[in-house]
Amino acid sequence: MADIMRPVKGVTIKEAIADRFLFQFSHHLDMEAALKGCPWTYDNHLLILEKVQIGVQLENISLSHVEFWVQVHNLPAGMMLEKVGRTLANFIGSFVEYDKNNNTSFWRQYMRIRVRIDVRQPLKKSTRVKNRGGDWCIVNFKYEKLSLFCFVCGRLGHSEQRCEVRFAMSEDDGMREWSNDIRADTRRYGGAGK
Repeated sequence: MADIMRPVKGVTIKEAIADRFLFQFSHHLDMEAALKGCPWTYDNHLLILEKVQIGVQLENISLSHVEFWVQVHNLPAGMMLEKVGRTLANFIGSFVEYDKNNNTSFWRQYMRIRVRIDVRQPLKKSTRVKNRGGDWCIVNFKYEKLSLFCFVCGRLGHSEQRCEVRFAMSEDDGMREWSNDIRADTRRYGGAGK
Protein backbone atom coordinates (compact mmCIF):
# COMPACT_ATOMS: atom_id res chain seq x y z
CA MET A 1 0.00 0.00 0.00
CA ALA A 2 2.86 2.38 0.75
CA ASP A 3 4.14 1.86 -2.80
CA ILE A 4 0.70 2.64 -4.21
CA MET A 5 0.00 5.71 -2.04
CA ARG A 6 3.58 7.03 -2.42
CA PRO A 7 3.79 9.25 0.66
CA VAL A 8 6.64 11.76 0.37
CA LYS A 9 7.68 11.47 4.04
CA GLY A 10 6.72 7.83 4.51
CA VAL A 11 4.10 5.74 6.29
CA THR A 12 4.16 2.89 8.79
CA ILE A 13 1.39 0.29 8.47
CA LYS A 14 0.63 -2.27 11.16
CA GLU A 15 -2.29 -4.50 12.10
CA ALA A 16 -3.84 -2.86 15.16
CA ILE A 17 -6.68 -5.33 15.77
CA ALA A 18 -8.09 -8.16 13.65
CA ASP A 19 -8.82 -6.89 10.11
CA ARG A 20 -7.99 -3.28 11.05
CA PHE A 21 -4.74 -1.66 10.13
CA LEU A 22 -3.27 1.56 11.41
CA PHE A 23 -1.56 3.81 8.85
CA GLN A 24 0.74 6.27 10.59
CA PHE A 25 1.88 8.93 8.16
CA SER A 26 5.05 10.88 8.91
CA HIS A 27 3.49 14.09 7.58
CA HIS A 28 -0.09 15.36 7.66
CA LEU A 29 0.03 16.29 3.94
CA ASP A 30 0.70 12.63 3.07
CA MET A 31 -2.29 11.61 5.20
CA GLU A 32 -4.54 14.18 3.51
CA ALA A 33 -3.38 13.00 0.07
CA ALA A 34 -4.17 9.39 0.99
CA LEU A 35 -7.66 10.34 2.20
CA LYS A 36 -8.30 12.48 -0.89
CA GLY A 37 -7.08 9.65 -3.17
CA CYS A 38 -9.84 7.29 -2.02
CA PRO A 39 -11.10 4.84 -2.92
CA TRP A 40 -8.08 2.56 -2.53
CA THR A 41 -8.16 -1.13 -3.28
CA TYR A 42 -5.98 -4.08 -2.45
CA ASP A 43 -6.39 -7.24 -4.54
CA ASN A 44 -9.61 -5.66 -5.95
CA HIS A 45 -11.05 -5.32 -2.42
CA LEU A 46 -12.09 -1.88 -1.18
CA LEU A 47 -10.06 -0.35 1.65
CA ILE A 48 -12.03 1.97 3.87
CA LEU A 49 -9.93 4.71 5.45
CA GLU A 50 -10.99 6.90 8.35
CA LYS A 51 -8.99 9.49 10.22
CA VAL A 52 -8.39 8.38 13.82
CA GLN A 53 -9.65 10.90 16.33
CA ILE A 54 -7.75 11.25 19.61
CA GLY A 55 -9.51 9.43 22.43
CA VAL A 56 -11.53 7.05 20.20
CA GLN A 57 -10.87 3.33 20.42
CA LEU A 58 -10.06 1.71 17.06
CA GLU A 59 -12.86 -0.85 17.36
CA ASN A 60 -15.36 2.02 17.76
CA ILE A 61 -14.42 3.68 14.47
CA SER A 62 -17.13 3.04 11.92
CA LEU A 63 -15.65 1.76 8.68
CA SER A 64 -18.80 2.08 6.62
CA HIS A 65 -18.28 5.09 4.34
CA VAL A 66 -15.95 5.81 1.44
CA GLU A 67 -15.68 8.65 -1.06
CA PHE A 68 -16.07 8.03 -4.78
CA TRP A 69 -15.96 10.23 -7.84
CA VAL A 70 -19.29 9.63 -9.56
CA GLN A 71 -20.00 10.54 -13.17
CA VAL A 72 -23.56 11.66 -13.96
CA HIS A 73 -24.44 10.80 -17.56
CA ASN A 74 -27.39 11.91 -19.75
CA LEU A 75 -28.05 15.20 -17.95
CA PRO A 76 -30.20 17.52 -20.06
CA ALA A 77 -28.53 20.59 -21.55
CA GLY A 78 -28.17 23.46 -19.09
CA MET A 79 -28.26 21.23 -15.99
CA MET A 80 -24.51 20.69 -15.47
CA LEU A 81 -24.58 23.03 -12.49
CA GLU A 82 -23.09 22.63 -9.03
CA LYS A 83 -26.49 22.97 -7.33
CA VAL A 84 -27.80 20.08 -9.46
CA GLY A 85 -24.66 18.11 -8.61
CA ARG A 86 -25.22 18.70 -4.88
CA THR A 87 -28.78 17.39 -5.12
CA LEU A 88 -27.74 14.31 -7.07
CA ALA A 89 -24.79 13.63 -4.73
CA ASN A 90 -27.10 13.78 -1.70
CA PHE A 91 -29.40 11.27 -3.43
CA ILE A 92 -26.44 8.90 -3.93
CA GLY A 93 -24.91 9.54 -0.49
CA SER A 94 -23.48 12.80 0.86
CA PHE A 95 -22.08 15.62 -1.26
CA VAL A 96 -18.32 16.20 -0.89
CA GLU A 97 -17.13 18.10 -3.97
CA TYR A 98 -18.12 19.25 -7.45
CA ASP A 99 -15.46 18.90 -10.17
CA LYS A 100 -15.47 22.33 -11.82
CA ASN A 101 -12.48 21.30 -14.01
CA ASN A 102 -14.59 18.60 -15.67
CA ASN A 103 -17.08 21.21 -16.85
CA THR A 104 -14.69 23.56 -18.65
CA SER A 105 -15.58 22.21 -22.10
CA PHE A 106 -18.77 22.97 -23.96
CA TRP A 107 -18.69 19.36 -25.18
CA ARG A 108 -18.59 17.79 -21.73
CA GLN A 109 -20.20 14.37 -21.67
CA TYR A 110 -21.02 14.10 -17.97
CA MET A 111 -20.99 15.85 -14.63
CA ARG A 112 -18.46 14.67 -12.07
CA ILE A 113 -19.17 14.81 -8.31
CA ARG A 114 -17.41 13.39 -5.26
CA VAL A 115 -19.79 11.54 -2.98
CA ARG A 116 -19.43 9.92 0.45
CA ILE A 117 -21.19 6.56 0.15
CA ASP A 118 -22.40 4.13 2.81
CA VAL A 119 -20.95 0.79 1.67
CA ARG A 120 -23.70 -1.09 3.53
CA GLN A 121 -26.28 0.25 1.06
CA PRO A 122 -26.76 -0.75 -2.59
CA LEU A 123 -25.11 1.54 -5.14
CA LYS A 124 -27.52 3.91 -6.86
CA LYS A 125 -27.65 3.30 -10.62
CA SER A 126 -29.86 6.11 -11.85
CA THR A 127 -32.59 8.57 -11.01
CA ARG A 128 -35.13 10.75 -12.75
CA VAL A 129 -34.69 14.51 -13.17
CA LYS A 130 -37.00 17.08 -14.65
CA ASN A 131 -35.58 19.06 -17.56
CA ARG A 132 -36.32 22.74 -18.07
CA GLY A 133 -39.31 21.88 -20.22
CA GLY A 134 -40.87 19.93 -17.33
CA ASP A 135 -40.30 16.48 -18.83
CA TRP A 136 -38.75 13.67 -16.82
CA CYS A 137 -35.57 12.01 -18.01
CA ILE A 138 -33.26 9.34 -16.59
CA VAL A 139 -29.67 10.13 -15.59
CA ASN A 140 -27.18 7.32 -15.02
CA PHE A 141 -24.40 7.10 -12.43
CA LYS A 142 -20.96 5.62 -13.11
CA TYR A 143 -18.48 5.11 -10.28
CA GLU A 144 -14.78 5.73 -10.81
CA LYS A 145 -12.26 3.24 -9.37
CA LEU A 146 -15.10 0.87 -8.49
CA SER A 147 -13.80 -2.34 -6.95
CA LEU A 148 -15.53 -5.62 -6.15
CA PHE A 149 -19.32 -5.30 -5.97
CA CYS A 150 -22.29 -7.62 -6.27
CA PHE A 151 -24.59 -7.72 -9.30
CA VAL A 152 -27.34 -9.30 -7.17
CA CYS A 153 -27.63 -6.88 -4.21
CA GLY A 154 -25.60 -3.92 -5.52
CA ARG A 155 -23.37 -3.72 -2.45
CA LEU A 156 -19.62 -3.31 -2.32
CA GLY A 157 -17.23 -5.86 -0.85
CA HIS A 158 -18.38 -9.18 -2.30
CA SER A 159 -19.32 -10.82 -5.59
CA GLU A 160 -22.56 -12.62 -6.38
CA GLN A 161 -20.83 -15.95 -5.58
CA ARG A 162 -20.74 -14.84 -1.92
CA CYS A 163 -23.99 -12.88 -1.76
CA GLU A 164 -26.34 -13.69 1.11
CA VAL A 165 -29.30 -12.38 -0.91
CA ARG A 166 -28.51 -14.87 -3.67
CA PHE A 167 -28.18 -17.72 -1.19
CA ALA A 168 -31.56 -16.77 0.32
CA MET A 169 -33.29 -17.14 -3.09
CA SER A 170 -35.33 -20.28 -3.53
CA GLU A 171 -34.23 -20.28 -7.19
CA ASP A 172 -31.75 -18.03 -8.96
CA ASP A 173 -33.29 -16.99 -12.29
CA GLY A 174 -30.03 -15.33 -13.39
CA MET A 175 -31.60 -11.87 -13.65
CA ARG A 176 -29.37 -9.13 -12.22
CA GLU A 177 -30.40 -5.62 -11.28
CA TRP A 178 -26.81 -4.29 -11.42
CA SER A 179 -24.18 -4.66 -14.13
CA ASN A 180 -20.77 -3.34 -15.11
CA ASP A 181 -22.59 -0.35 -16.64
CA ILE A 182 -22.10 1.49 -13.32
CA ARG A 183 -18.32 1.13 -13.60
CA ALA A 184 -16.79 4.28 -15.16
CA ASP A 185 -14.18 4.00 -17.86
CA THR A 186 -10.67 4.86 -16.72
CA ARG A 187 -10.00 8.58 -17.00
CA ARG A 188 -6.87 9.41 -19.00
CA TYR A 189 -6.80 13.18 -18.78
CA GLY A 190 -6.22 15.83 -16.11
CA GLY A 191 -8.74 17.28 -13.71
CA ALA A 192 -9.68 17.03 -10.07
CA GLY A 193 -9.30 13.63 -8.48
CA LYS A 194 -6.59 12.62 -10.90
